[in-house]
Amino acid sequence: MQELPRENPWHLRIPTTEHYQWYKNLVDLHRLTEAWRRETHTEILTAGVGSHLGRKVKESLWMLGSLLDRNIEQFMDDTHPEDLLGRLEHTVWAVQAGTLAAILASTASRTNSTDAAATKKLLEETSWNLGKSCAETRWSSQVHQKTWDLRDILLALEDSPFSGYPHSNGFLVKRAIRSEIEIELKVCAHRSRYAQVHPIADELCYFHRHWMRGFTSALNSQIEVEAHSGAERCVQRWYCR
Repeated sequence: MQELPRENPWHLRIPTTEHYQWYKNLVDLHRLTEAWRRETHTEILTAGVGSHLGRKVKESLWMLGSLLDRNIEQFMDDTHPEDLLGRLEHTVWAVQAGTLAAILASTASRTNSTDAAATKKLLEETSWNLGKSCAETRWSSQVHQKTWDLRDILLALEDSPFSGYPHSNGFLVKRAIRSEIEIELKVCAHRSRYAQVHPIADELCYFHRHWMRGFTSALNSQIEVEAHSGAERCVQRWYCR
């Protein structure tokens, strides 16, 4: 019997559904980094983020150059997909942290406080817009077709870069009724396992919060999100105004 041709060379690993989802989340997280860089006219994607990245991250920087334009199969090699995606995840988080730190440092070096406020506002709006775009893309068939219960929105957020997937559930639900949600974030910059994120965790978490506000707003424009840092985890409370 004639053997059918293989789509992948024999030595390359074949990704599973879990790997596709993980990869999609990392692409959207890096899309936020690229948007910050583009909107602030900051050319620091691979250079200047620099010496604080660490050797392993630097060795994986090449993947980011075409991450938004390639699918996971184009990155597959003879290592396990978990290893590849683990390296990519570390790189995406480290570069995002370094990019935001560089943007804020550049702003802080200016004497005009108006520039700092304008940059912060720009980053907020950019983050919100990227969150909204993500929700509209991932839930395009339903985004305008129903009134989203807050519990449905929480389920939708589990299909996002901040879901913790595939490592863990990203949210500890404290209260979940139709008109109110209270969650603790189990996956946020404050709880990152990557050393490069820790120095700028407060700022990263702040702008990620605006991303999530944009995501929830795309599904229910009446939603309000209150957020604060708790003793152990950051907390969000959602309700409808």
